[in-house]
Amino acid sequence: MEEKENNTLQPLTPKKIKDDLSKSHGANQMIYNIISEGLKEDVEPGKKYTIEEVAKHNKPTDAWIIYKNKVYDVTYYLKFHPGGEDILLERTGTDVTDFVFMYHSWVNVEKILENTYLGDLVE
Repeated sequence: MEEKENNTLQPLTPKKIKDDLSKSHGANQMIYNIISEGLKEDVEPGKKYTIEEVAKHNKPTDAWIIYKNKVYDVTYYLKFHPGGEDILLERTGTDVTDFVFMYHSWVNVEKILENTYLGDLVE
């Protein structure tokens, strides 16, 4: 739901979800989790990726990460990352598992990124 100027809640539509994802929301990860729900439709179930494939997705407009052998598209999430876009962008195209355990052990990455899960890493 979205709050309008007259303080009434309006339903979110798929188009509205994509529009909202293109704007920064002050790193509110729960807002990201809610408005990213429409991204699940773009996923091909059971897809497998190699490290080399993931490594190609390391740009602000096309950013993937590996976390616990799962591949996530964090392109839209960059604007919501509490530490800022740049720190996460430096690690796109790579496995961030150890980094997350070291600096963000309390963060439920799977929950935050559940709607942007692309598939599993092939070893």
